[in-house]
Amino acid sequence: LLCSAGSGIAPMLSLLHDLAARRSERDVVLLHSCRDEGDLIAAGELRDITRQWSRLQLQLHYSSRSRHLDADRIAELVPDWSAREALVCGPDGYADVVQSLYLRSGLGAQLQRAGRGDGVDGLAACLVAVVRTLSSSR
Repeated sequence: LLCSAGSGIAPMLSLLHDLAARRSERDVVLLHSCRDEGDLIAAGELRDITRQWSRLQLQLHYSSRSRHLDADRIAELVPDWSAREALVCGPDGYADVVQSLYLRSGLGAQLQRAGRGDGVDGLAACLVAVVRTLSSSR
């Protein structure tokens, strides 16, 4: 389970491109949250990856249509979330929601929170986590 929000999608795209290029058999769900469709970074790129790699399931959450993502909404969008390892990249508030869901369920070991902090520092930490993930998956 790849969880991203806002610009946190950028590091996830690198990971998705790599998995798609290798035709990975891994079952991957990308849960991405942003304000609305116009705020979705790299929408065309996401559609292209989804078309070329059938193992990717894309779940988009638009906070302008409903509320900010919470544990109930995650469970609704990804019913098997508890059976999945997760990598989170996004603003602290978003990452806190995903992290608390895993911790409350006793599944903290299945979660990798890619950095802390909003802005450039948080995004840089996410990039480092994605590079480590790519290196270990080869």
